[in-house]
Amino acid sequence: MPVTTPGALSATATAAARGVAAFVDATIALVLAVIAHGVSNTGGTTLVPLDRGVWVATLVLFALRDVASGASLAKWMLGLRLEMANGAPTTLADRLRHVPFGLSPLGLVPAFERRTPWRVAVYVPSGRGLAVRAAAAAVLIGGSAVITTLVRRPSIGRTDALQLAQTTILGDPHLADALGGPLAAEVGRTSPHANATWRSSEGDFELRVRGTRAMQTMVVRARKVDGQWAVEEVTDIEQTRLDAPPRGSMVHR
Repeated sequence: MPVTTPGALSATATAAARGVAAFVDATIALVLAVIAHGVSNTGGTTLVPLDRGVWVATLVLFALRDVASGASLAKWMLGLRLEMANGAPTTLADRLRHVPFGLSPLGLVPAFERRTPWRVAVYVPSGRGLAVRAAAAAVLIGGSAVITTLVRRPSIGRTDALQLAQTTILGDPHLADALGGPLAAEVGRTSPHANATWRSSEGDFELRVRGTRAMQTMVVRARKVDGQWAVEEVTDIEQTRLDAPPRGSMVHR
């Protein structure tokens, strides 16, 4: 069992340590709110921009961070916990009454907190507790690295995007009439997975189609159906006239 130490260590936790814990807790609350927002929308949803519902959910999760056990995940990792001013453990009712105070920046000021029934105290975990925290930290760091890699990967590969453009967009006879054949397709920016929907079967990319007389730029949204990419929507179409023929390095159809 962790034991609160005497002296300075048993006093109210420093504002710096509590500030770090609050930042980590707020980040965790935001991530959970975004995940819940995406899962609740069965039709798929974009991760950005964040709407009002995500911010409200983040605030609620952050406010309730200490209610379950008296120490949020960040506080637990840093050896902090909520307790009564006399050092007694808090009850569920105590922690619920603490919620409004926990949202206030004044909670980081020890002189102000001493006037309340609660305090956030520092304690030294046991050897087993330190080992558990080290393992938890390793899991969180590894999980963060995996999530970062996943959300930054392209929502659709450039090869797949170019092949989709060749087999669909360039096959439109009206496009050839408008731009002048032969047509050449060039894939531009491919949105990362974080900007696409939660479903890995959806993606979008910028496309430039050049003809002998003009060029069109557009954004193509694609969906994978039965393992094959198909165009779902084409938006942001802009057309400009050209004075030069298509570059020989482009793929022609």
